[in-house]
Amino acid sequence: MKTLLRLLVRILLFTAVAATIVALIGLVFRWQTAVQFSNGLFWAGVALAGVGLLGAFGDNDMLLNSGTKFFWSSPQERQARLAGVENPHEQAKRSSKLLGQGFNSYVQLFISAALLILIGYLITVVF
Repeated sequence: MKTLLRLLVRILLFTAVAATIVALIGLVFRWQTAVQFSNGLFWAGVALAGVGLLGAFGDNDMLLNSGTKFFWSSPQERQARLAGVENPHEQAKRSSKLLGQGFNSYVQLFISAALLILIGYLITVVF
């Protein structure tokens, strides 16, 4: 429950920061219609989803064959992994933990992007 609440807070924080940036850009460029702000929020959502998508694809290059991030461990663990003498159970446990953390951040970005696009749509419907 606590992690779900933390996830929700991060999603809302990403969304609020992106919406604030769009609003500031709109004020600087003197947007006057709701459609202009709606378009800005839509493109901010697309950009946020793109960052999440590129991050999801780019993260695979940082992984070793074992599915764990190499530089997040001590030198002794790295040597054991390279030599192939690491406990397979510990390897699988660490791999699932690290991959789950990365997946959560991508889900946060995609949900924030969807919220931005939804807010942009609702602006055109309401105003």
